[in-house]
Amino acid sequence: MTRSGLYLRERSFPASSRIDRIAKGSTASSAMNDSLGPDRVEVLAQEADLYVLAAEVDSAEKCFHDAIARRNAARIAYLSEPGAATLAAFEAGKEAEAVALERLDAEIRRLADIRARTVTGIKLKAFYAAADRNLAESIVEDILQL
Repeated sequence: MTRSGLYLRERSFPASSRIDRIAKGSTASSAMNDSLGPDRVEVLAQEADLYVLAAEVDSAEKCFHDAIARRNAARIAYLSEPGAATLAAFEAGKEAEAVALERLDAEIRRLADIRARTVTGIKLKAFYAAADRNLAESIVEDILQL
């Protein structure tokens, strides 16, 4: 993969700083130097899927934290001025938090379902391993299959 190809891949997917640190690691530089045989292309395509899913997990995580902040603000508003409107806002905040948590859990499960074939892919999955036991178990399986 050429440097411009790596640049395009980085520019195509909005990524967090965690993903950027991994993308600039040793596997990314070795990918530029290796010949691109069919097996290597398949590994790079699957690794790209991991980056896309990691970006989705980051987005879901941000939405979850935003929902918690909105719920907390609505709760403070309700406690300072109890009323029907502030109670409705608080209830809506709790519901938004539950929906955001379901989305985050779904994205983490999707990330656990994809097999990491490189050390970089395993590192990427490891960033989220504390959030889900199944993800941690999938990392162990990926390591055993390397």
